[in-house]
Amino acid sequence: MKGELFDVSFNPLTCVLKKPLHIAQDIYDIKHQVKRCLLEIKDWADRDVFLSWSGGFDSTFTVLAFLELVDEGKLPVDAFMIKGARFHVKGKNLSSDWDRGVKFLQEIYRPGMRIDLQDVELNKALMKKTMDICFEFHSSRFGCTMQEAWRRDQDEICVMQDGYPMLTYKKDVLVEFSRMIFCEFMNNSPTINIYHWDEHIYSSFFTNLFFELPYVAYNSDHHYDEYLWKAFQIQSHKTISFLACYPILMKLFLKNRTVLPSLIEDKELTIIWQKGQKYILSKTDIDQRQAVILPNGEVLKSIEHSQEYFNV
Repeated sequence: MKGELFDVSFNPLTCVLKKPLHIAQDIYDIKHQVKRCLLEIKDWADRDVFLSWSGGFDSTFTVLAFLELVDEGKLPVDAFMIKGARFHVKGKNLSSDWDRGVKFLQEIYRPGMRIDLQDVELNKALMKKTMDICFEFHSSRFGCTMQEAWRRDQDEICVMQDGYPMLTYKKDVLVEFSRMIFCEFMNNSPTINIYHWDEHIYSSFFTNLFFELPYVAYNSDHHYDEYLWKAFQIQSHKTISFLACYPILMKLFLKNRTVLPSLIEDKELTIIWQKGQKYILSKTDIDQRQAVILPNGEVLKSIEHSQEYFNV
């Protein structure tokens, strides 16, 4: 399901905005939009749907919104399956956020919920599928491509949560993107990216906070982990909004990496991964971030720029 917001092509990589954007009314709008989209997805789907679960902020936020719809009597508790994968090699967990997320899911469990949390062994077959998707997307994002390989083996439609607008801190570039957030545009991918469902949910990330947060560069004297700081910096607007909507999410703060390839101690798998990485990184367009453009080819500079183009 490609949604109605973007037109995406991969050779060359382009993302064209199809609808005008707007400023969110407040930081709580994202919750209302996720709930609305879940209802619309349920009505639209021609088969069973699961909400992707990783134990991180995004997947948990969607599940909490679903449970709120259940409490409001708008959906039955078994309307969506909650489904995720813990990747491991010979029993060693590669998903650093997994155990914390499972504990949280147990806390919010309701009788009748359909939950399918799978233990998935990273073997040569899965590694090959993961590397094939890396080649397909020209991406070295190991965790994202492994999750996509797993999703393609599932029977149901998957609601994933990725591709929200991150802070670019560039004067004339409103939004940038990478390839892996557009899995739904691949014919063999069973995904719906809920954040790209339409212009209303995507615009709910454009709060006043989004535009007012200053850039703070990583400083080893003050920020103890470079990955965690940079990850928080570019998505701080989302994190604050999510916490305001569901304060219980503080139990899952801070985010860690979804999958840690450094934990793979199997020599044969490591060789496959290293050879694949060497090939992927030789590509000139690997993991490059691109600016969203308008149908006339102009780089999208601002919310107002989109409204001017679409005569809103």
